[in-house]
Amino acid sequence: MRLAQLMKVFVTRRIPPEGRAALAQATDCEVELWDSDECIPNKELEHGVAGAHGLLCLLSDRVDKKILDAAGPNLRVISTLSVGVDHLALDEVKKRGIRVGYTPDVLTDATAELAVSLLLTTCRRLPEAIEEVKIGGWTSWKPLWMCGYGLTQSTVGIVGLGRIGQAIARRLKPFGVQKFLYTGCQPKPQEAAEFQAEFVSTHQLAAESDFIVVACSLTPETKGLCNRDFFQKMKKTAVFVNISRGDVVNQDDLYQALASSQIAAAGLDVTTPEPLPTKHPLLTLKNCVGCATCCRTSCRKARGKTHPKIKIYFSRSEVESSNTLTPTLLSFDLSSANDSLVKCAAGCEYQLYTTCQQKIVLKHVSRTMLLSNDICPISLMPLQHVLGLFPLKASSTAVNGVASTLFSSRI
Repeated sequence: MRLAQLMKVFVTRRIPPEGRAALAQATDCEVELWDSDECIPNKELEHGVAGAHGLLCLLSDRVDKKILDAAGPNLRVISTLSVGVDHLALDEVKKRGIRVGYTPDVLTDATAELAVSLLLTTCRRLPEAIEEVKIGGWTSWKPLWMCGYGLTQSTVGIVGLGRIGQAIARRLKPFGVQKFLYTGCQPKPQEAAEFQAEFVSTHQLAAESDFIVVACSLTPETKGLCNRDFFQKMKKTAVFVNISRGDVVNQDDLYQALASSQIAAAGLDVTTPEPLPTKHPLLTLKNCVGCATCCRTSCRKARGKTHPKIKIYFSRSEVESSNTLTPTLLSFDLSSANDSLVKCAAGCEYQLYTTCQQKIVLKHVSRTMLLSNDICPISLMPLQHVLGLFPLKASSTAVNGVASTLFSSRI
């Protein structure tokens, strides 16, 4: 039996099983997934979002006016698995009254760890050293060979002392950094107190820092912030690291600064475009270290199988009211189920019914399968940031489609 008023949610990428399980627990909701780790093509995005009430997208999915038009008037909620929202046409989104959820803080620690590792990799010239080992360039110990730059007694400048900027400073402090500088829209004395960081102008930060880490948001004011003028003010021994957005940096100016030894080195987690073409000038430089902007979360659980075009129909009428959207409600994911169940359900429409807090019943055509002890309880509360749930609230009404059961708003 298929409900007539199911609300459609379109997911633009393969997401962790825990996230899919959380989506499955939204009542009266049909979830369609672009089952791939690669970016969804624009035509497929237009097709998939058509008629959707909710959209779960990634930073690489540009949701512009054309996509919003393709979605139509049903679209009430967009949730993006990212800290930034610069890929969303916010003016159009606001004009249409669409609510937006994002994921602040979910990647703070992981991004800060990556920033520090990229800084150390760059300043200590690790890629060059590894390559020398592989090609036989390492012959004996030489006092002046492959020398890098140390953090001890250094000055570190952070562009943007937000959550990620603070997390980076917190990790760099034990290395013996002598002084922290920061710049941004306005001073943040409470946040800066932990590091005794000094608020300075962008030009002063560039001139006085031994290491510069860009961790600001991409805005009209920060686009192209790190340009020729910025690099000319930097020390010749300074190391530049960008983990914010590629458009914050003028890459042509950065290339010239590196190629002419105007600055010592650069480490880039983000570029424009992403990925850079393999023949891009920046990739020809030994003093430029680039890394793939991959999933920055810690993958502590093995990922199971996934299947394309799986639709989940969840009927509120069959769910006991005591179980509706409670954090202890059991859920299940195809990738963690047994093979026979996967083969039975893959690519098909099926119905999921909860009967009590100890059992889940899957009904597929004429077959009924009982899942109990093999499925572990899943708490929804740790998944708030993953899917942009701010906050998680149970609701017995279907106000504005999935808006009351999946996401709440923040822009």
